[in-house]
Amino acid sequence: MATRSRTRRPLTKERVLEKAIALADKDGIEALSMRRLGQALGVEAMSLYNHVANKRELITAMVDSVVEQFELPDDEPRWDAAIRRCAISAHDLLIEHEWACTLDRAGNQEPIGGIAVLELIQAIASRGSAMAER
Repeated sequence: MATRSRTRRPLTKERVLEKAIALADKDGIEALSMRRLGQALGVEAMSLYNHVANKRELITAMVDSVVEQFELPDDEPRWDAAIRRCAISAHDLLIEHEWACTLDRAGNQEPIGGIAVLELIQAIASRGSAMAER
């Protein structure tokens, strides 16, 4: 009797995040559980804990993944145009991943991708202020 060898894609944090985001997009963040995510990936839920410590860390990483996709234009000479591009990009992504807007991140001590957005906006605003002084 011949045996079939089945090649399974290795489980990575990127793959876990990708599938978790897809599930949240499809069914909402409330429907996301470690058990359901494991089933969608074809693994036991316990396998996920090799890549994320808990559901809170998973959700934080999911939000960070969305925020990291915001367009952060540092090549735009006009500060107001740069902020507009960033805002439009954020708006479009948050419509696509609406669950990311509904999460309460208060009290979260972990760094978030949103800090990069705020730092860029501050730098753009400072650049605009310097240009206005000329």
